[in-house]
Amino acid sequence: MNVITLPYPHNWHYQLNFVDPPFNDVRVRRAANHAMNRDEMLGGIAQPGYAIYTPTRKLYGNPVKYEYDTKKATALLKEAGCYPCSVTLAISTSGSGQMQPLPMNELVKAQLEAVGFKVKLEVMDWNALLDVAIKGRENTRNTTPSTSAAPRRTR
Repeated sequence: MNVITLPYPHNWHYQLNFVDPPFNDVRVRRAANHAMNRDEMLGGIAQPGYAIYTPTRKLYGNPVKYEYDTKKATALLKEAGCYPCSVTLAISTSGSGQMQPLPMNELVKAQLEAVGFKVKLEVMDWNALLDVAIKGRENTRNTTPSTSAAPRRTR
């Protein structure tokens, strides 16, 4: 058995609602990206992912790389008129190969709150979270509508 670290980009996708505030403002989305200390999150076990491929691959391209910058994140929130900026994130307790979703999302929450976000984590099981993502937050039974749980989708 080989233990290999850092060979692939670790991407953690949140499906944000770009229709309604606050994530309909690009400055808020950029603030959230600058608030993330990706190296602290991964603890040297994986490399931060900015694209689907690793930087050594031809298809890597030129993805936007948001540097960890708490002052810039706070300034962007203030510029957007969203300070403090309340958001709700739907998260699951496990599923789809997630490593440690609860402590990892608590770290995301702490990093966001350090720059001026006010974060509520809405915890649900994996299938309920998929239901929100697929159907959209207004069409999902037994979940509270939230600011950023999933984008609205039209069929």
